[in-house]
Amino acid sequence: LLQTCIARSWWAGARALVARAHVRQAGGAGAPLRAGAEKLLAGVKQSADEFAAYADSIYRGQTQGVKDEVHCALQWAQNSTTVFLGIKYATRWSAPGAIEVVDVKVNTSECCFNLEGYGHHSNIRKRYSVNLDLFEDILPDTSSWSSSSVGRLIAMLQKKEPGVKWPRLTKSKSRSKHP
Repeated sequence: LLQTCIARSWWAGARALVARAHVRQAGGAGAPLRAGAEKLLAGVKQSADEFAAYADSIYRGQTQGVKDEVHCALQWAQNSTTVFLGIKYATRWSAPGAIEVVDVKVNTSECCFNLEGYGHHSNIRKRYSVNLDLFEDILPDTSSWSSSSVGRLIAMLQKKEPGVKWPRLTKSKSRSKHP
């Protein structure tokens, strides 16, 4: 009966059975029941983990071929040695965006910063991207990035020539597609 309760996720019933067995069996006689319950629960946990891995692989497979692209919102600042990028997975900094983005790929080279990831916003799967041709060269090996608060990423790009103030983030003077 305990096996049926655990297999069907009837946790209240399983709890009642264990409590009843505990009252009936004093002095450690419930050890076989406990061992059996632990074995059953380990099987349930393993099945749940396998299902989570399967669901994750299906979701990741669905991100390929997504055509709805969002150019992420950016904020930037600099000091004498570093350019700081704040990236939000949304079309504007003040707009709502994706809370969780998966398959995030960041590529930094001497001239460029590129990001790509997939997430959901308003139940629509979208591809989030940043493609920047930077104003001056950076040192990609000493630059870094990390996911920050929900739906955001921060990048620290080390300037190749410290002390040079950039008048803008990109080489192009035209308006960026990243608001």
